[in-house]
Amino acid sequence: MNTTVDITGFNRGMTGFVDRLGIEARVVLKKEMGELVKTLVRITPAADVVKLKAFNESQFEKVGDSNNSNVSHAHGGGWKIGKSGILWYAVDSNFLRGIAPEKDMRSASAEELKALSYQITKKGHALNLPFRNRKTSQRVLLAQTILTKASTVKKMIALKLKNRGRLKAGWLAAWDFLSPGGGNQPPQWVTRHKVGAHGYFLDGLGVKDHPMFTIANFAAGVGNSRNNLDWLVQKALNIRAKAMQANLGLFMRGKKHLSDYARA
Repeated sequence: MNTTVDITGFNRGMTGFVDRLGIEARVVLKKEMGELVKTLVRITPAADVVKLKAFNESQFEKVGDSNNSNVSHAHGGGWKIGKSGILWYAVDSNFLRGIAPEKDMRSASAEELKALSYQITKKGHALNLPFRNRKTSQRVLLAQTILTKASTVKKMIALKLKNRGRLKAGWLAAWDFLSPGGGNQPPQWVTRHKVGAHGYFLDGLGVKDHPMFTIANFAAGVGNSRNNLDWLVQKALNIRAKAMQANLGLFMRGKKHLSDYARA
């Protein structure tokens, strides 16, 4: 793994299977690397799909694709920048809705919105202000985020989810070789990116006395500030180290059978 992590606990767990249960080292390494891959896929990245959708929906002020507004029909319809420099983009029974012109990103592509979304760290919000010099109860709502099309936001979210599958699939380069069974199998929306996954593995299981195995994930974004690679790999190693210790106890007490080890 091309990262700096502590593998002491992971190695200790494997050593327990070799020394205390007498399982061949290369068998233990292949089995546990398969389990590690499953764990890495599961926790990379940590963002929940439902939460990802909800948060990204909340980051932007959204309008329909038609760009129609009844703010300035007297001026030929469409959109209007007022004397205050505000872009008035809609009006309804409750609010006259405006936004700073430089935040008008209705023509942005899904890729451009994706890049912008990583710069927006909070949910979008609006300022509810009195409508000066007006006797009605209508108020002004000034959006404090980027204005864009609702359809483009949906495309951006779909793009992020697709990239998220590719990000996880970067760990699957060794999947067919390791053929891990048991539970916690990667979901189909990840495994469909297995072919062409941006990762690799080096098989050193045949090295006498000191079998080795290397996996790497170089999918775009796996090592950025939101998905710290060292943290992810260390967390996966810690999870597996703890699981190995628990499983070792079960095997030693006869709760699990050694014949099932490589298949479990």
